[in-house]
Amino acid sequence: METKKPRGRPPTPSSEYIAGMQDVGPRLKTNRSFLNKYYENRALGVIDEMQKEGTEGLEFLVDTKRDSYRWGVLRELGKSSSEGSLTPAGIRSLALQICQEAKTERQTAKEWIHRVKLTRHRLFWETVSKNNGDW
Repeated sequence: METKKPRGRPPTPSSEYIAGMQDVGPRLKTNRSFLNKYYENRALGVIDEMQKEGTEGLEFLVDTKRDSYRWGVLRELGKSSSEGSLTPAGIRSLALQICQEAKTERQTAKEWIHRVKLTRHRLFWETVSKNNGDW
């Protein structure tokens, strides 16, 4: 008898990561909340590296003085890196672009999330078209 393949996407974070997050964040109860936190931490790691290197102007995404984080935008940046459409260098450049444009453009976090999603999808389809539609 054949076993059926599990439905849906395979889990991105490892089981060790999920177990560790259960210890750290007891409020995380669903798979979606674990996955969202995973994506946020992935983008936050890249931005933390940028701040350690002395990159200025990232206050729109992460402002540690006011304890202010744009979690939705960070989550979309993290999703971009896990899907392979953006490398950490791509996240860096997109994060800098968002922060620079946020100084002049008055957009909500929801609008920035939409722009990151559009960028992610555009990069994905460019990659697919370069590979002649092969996944």
